[in-house]
Amino acid sequence: MASRTEQDDAAEALAGLDTLQATGVAAFTTARDAVAVEAARIEFLGQKQGKVRVAQERLKTLPAEARKSYGQRFNGIKTALEAAHATALARVQRPE
Repeated sequence: MASRTEQDDAAEALAGLDTLQATGVAAFTTARDAVAVEAARIEFLGQKQGKVRVAQERLKTLPAEARKSYGQRFNGIKTALEAAHATALARVQRPE
């Protein structure tokens, strides 16, 4: 059974994922040109320092019983951010 601190860490990690999704989708939604979309992509989906990468690394620090729910939520949020990126990219590349 997880200790109170481990449960708090897991709850904090899940809340962090919710924040990541909200801020990431907002960044892609408000990006007005290709430069802004690329900046948001790097910030959130970047391979080395992106916020999604940091969230993925956090999985390793969670107690075993929290990993499954965190991993499932993480996968959904990563997919949502990738979709928001694709939508933003299509929007700014559309001829006017």
